[in-house]
Amino acid sequence: MIAPKVMSDVKRLVPYLGASHDRLNGRSFINHHDLGANVTMEHYLQIVDSEVVTGRSHNSIEKYEYTALSSLVQSLQIPVAKFHFELSPMQVLITENPKSFSHFITDACAIIDGVFAKIVSLFGK
Repeated sequence: MIAPKVMSDVKRLVPYLGASHDRLNGRSFINHHDLGANVTMEHYLQIVDSEVVTGRSHNSIEKYEYTALSSLVQSLQIPVAKFHFELSPMQVLITENPKSFSHFITDACAIIDGVFAKIVSLFGK
């Protein structure tokens, strides 16, 4: 059973993880002879490991994201289908660092002071 705290963390982090899980589902790559007989179709797929770490509880959600690209090129020889599959050695790490309420108050006061100083410099004296 999933704890309510974990479920709320997952719901909060979903916008950062992306809504599309399988962008290649249902796609087809068919040459209907309008491009000619000798066509090279190249498909690239790059897999990247991603991890989201929440602030205080240090729970992590690990997932794999991918980038897919396909291209068609006229060729002078025979038709070719090329597939490039690459596992990225890099990992994307997303961390959540909550800030305290005093940090928010300090930032708000700095903005108010900056607006006040600008108004005084424009309309003062």
